[in-house]
Amino acid sequence: MEIVESVVRQQLASILMLEPERIDGHKRLSELGFDSLMGVELVTAIDHQLGVTLSPMALADAATLKRTVNLICEQAMGPSDTVHDEQTHLAHRHGASAEAEKEGS
Repeated sequence: MEIVESVVRQQLASILMLEPERIDGHKRLSELGFDSLMGVELVTAIDHQLGVTLSPMALADAATLKRTVNLICEQAMGPSDTVHDEQTHLAHRHGASAEAEKEGS
């Protein structure tokens, strides 16, 4: 897990143009200026360097370096249908949020 965190921290630092040690593993990436385009760049780098495919939506849901590392490790060690299950779960969760907003209107 430490190697994964090191790789992701280095990629985040490069994308955010920060020193790696300035990235607090528990701080929301959005608080560091991380946006959706940077998310796509990070997802691509993770796939290329670690061979783990994450969706940008899953990355946004993880929100912190530590949770992103945990997600990558789960993906790497889980069954091959984990990505599909994750996408189904996130789609359902976001769909439920949209439905709740409609009902509240």
